[in-house]
Amino acid sequence: MKSLKDSSNDITKVMLAGFIVSGSLLLMVVFCTVIDVVASCMGDASRDLKGISQGDPKQYNDQYTVQSYGAVTCGEAAMTMIFNAYAGTDKYKIADVLQKGEPYNLYIRGEGTDTTKVPVVSKLFGMQAEIHHFDLDKIIESANNGNPVMVLIHSPYTPGGGHFIVVVGGDAQNVRIADSGAPAGSSMLLRTTTRAWLLSYNGNYDYVTFKPDGATGGGTACDQQSGSPNPTGSTTLANNDAVKMLANAGITVTSSGNCSNRNSFSCTSLDQVRSKTIQGIIAFQKASSCKITITGGTENGHAGGTYSHSNGYKLDIAPTSCVTNYIHSHYKYKGLRSGDNAPMYDDPNGNRFANEGSHWDIVFY
Repeated sequence: MKSLKDSSNDITKVMLAGFIVSGSLLLMVVFCTVIDVVASCMGDASRDLKGISQGDPKQYNDQYTVQSYGAVTCGEAAMTMIFNAYAGTDKYKIADVLQKGEPYNLYIRGEGTDTTKVPVVSKLFGMQAEIHHFDLDKIIESANNGNPVMVLIHSPYTPGGGHFIVVVGGDAQNVRIADSGAPAGSSMLLRTTTRAWLLSYNGNYDYVTFKPDGATGGGTACDQQSGSPNPTGSTTLANNDAVKMLANAGITVTSSGNCSNRNSFSCTSLDQVRSKTIQGIIAFQKASSCKITITGGTENGHAGGTYSHSNGYKLDIAPTSCVTNYIHSHYKYKGLRSGDNAPMYDDPNGNRFANEGSHWDIVFY
């Protein structure tokens, strides 16, 4: 997305590059409220929020990502600013939110931003989000109370479509915003505009309240800052969330018992699987273009250990000829595994694929 430029005289001069969105104007806001968090972590996230540019190479892991995604990561940039503001650190980059959000298609290039994905992606960062309906006065009130507000504006005046910004305060006339479309280091990253300017793009208001999600195992951004334990080293997912991620990527999950009960040997469960494990198998599917069927997850019946199925590190997949041929031709052979003589192969990231005959046993580190 390009930046939104203030224009009190000619609103048609506002330029938005990015998404084509059909229908009426839409103003989507994400009202970030953290509940039941220790006082030292609550602070004033609106005050502490730092503007970042979605075009800043430092926000990405490589130049290819900047060139491929920099123009369309306003949503990821807004979420990064908010997560960091609550954490009181700069621990997250746009690349972190982009990586976790990509399987959910947080944005659709050329078609629009999917605001319903914001709560889904936020959960991967230890936050639960719920969408509600309200007005601009409440947006500003929330921001003034220390809770930055993520706003999606859609305009009929531009050929492009939408752009996420963050509201961090305001009064009866003005609104203070953070705009990732501005260049890195620019004073436009954090600036004051008018209520009239913002209202020119409204039409439908939504807001999303945030609260800590203890079920993910990753804790909130504040929990992680204060050193709360995270035994698996990554955010974990509920079974249904993991299955949805996989389904979006065309990956199926099967079991002999046609069930997902983690305590049953005949089921295939993904409850408490690490998000990095799910991201890993999706990446493998994209790279290999093979049909992937998961036959084993976190259910009982697997061997124990730190990097085990039960701890969310491992998946079993069906050994189709496509899968086996891809592993053999692209990954490095590492010999036979002690105990069962399963041939082992490592991908470029160090993840290990072991052929157990009836399935490929994969550990994603």
